Amino acid sequence: MKKLILGLDGMDFDIAVDLNLQNVLQVQFGRIEVPISEVLGRPSSPEVWASFLCGERVKKVFAGRKRIWLLKYLVKLKKMFPFISLGLGKKTSGQIVGFPELDRETWVDLPNVKEVNSPYYSYANEVFEYAKQFGEDKNLENFRKGISEIYEKDSKKIISAVKSEIANPECDILFAYHHFPDMFNHLWYQDKDKLFSLYREIDDFVDTILKTLTKDIHVIIISDHGFDFKVNDHSDLGFISSNKFMNFPKDIMGLGKLMYEYAGASK
Repeated sequence: MKKLILGLDGMDFDIAVDLNLQNVLQVQFGRIEVPISEVLGRPSSPEVWASFLCGERVKKVFAGRKRIWLLKYLVKLKKMFPFISLGLGKKTSGQIVGFPELDRETWVDLPNVKEVNSPYYSYANEVFEYAKQFGEDKNLENFRKGISEIYEKDSKKIISAVKSEIANPECDILFAYHHFPDMFNHLWYQDKDKLFSLYREIDDFVDTILKTLTKDIHVIIISDHGFDFKVNDHSDLGFISSNKFMNFPKDIMGLGKLMYEYAGASK
């Protein structure tokens, strides 16, 4: 049975349930444990997605020299606009940003697995690159507009690529990733009406993907964390749903191990 794994960065369980996002929720849904960064004290997307792809806890901190400029601009942005959240929290010196290269193979490297826009593979880090431009422009509305344009462009690209790749006879598992609603959470958390409307747009995005699939394809939707409005930062649990009943693993590393099994390989 072919499987589509759709990663929606920052999809919040409570919002999905409260808004009754039926396409995101599918027939079975729940929370899933994710690793907590020892540096930040909360989930960090690069660590969580790396742990998922490897099927084991990855603790490496990915804040290399190539990303120092981005951290500088994010810190400047936070100082200019303290009412928005970019996941910086109080500990900015060890902030993990971007998706550089992984130093190990993952289940995505298996011959019968394909990916679309996956962290550490074809994802271009465009959201992070755009943050640098915002640090120079200093206009929040321009930043929001640019992020929305990236969302629209990436949505079209992902929908088209999923339709193409899932039809590939050599593809048993397809992993597709979207860097949303995470950026929406950070930029519009104080305007819940707008934020919730953007969540509904994501539900429509998922609906469009589902309509391109045959009913026999097993679809699993996951996120690397949710959003805590009290602290304006990542919450400690991810989201998971399935269009077919299954035993959800305890944590996202366990789901990564399942990917090896689904692909007929051993971890």
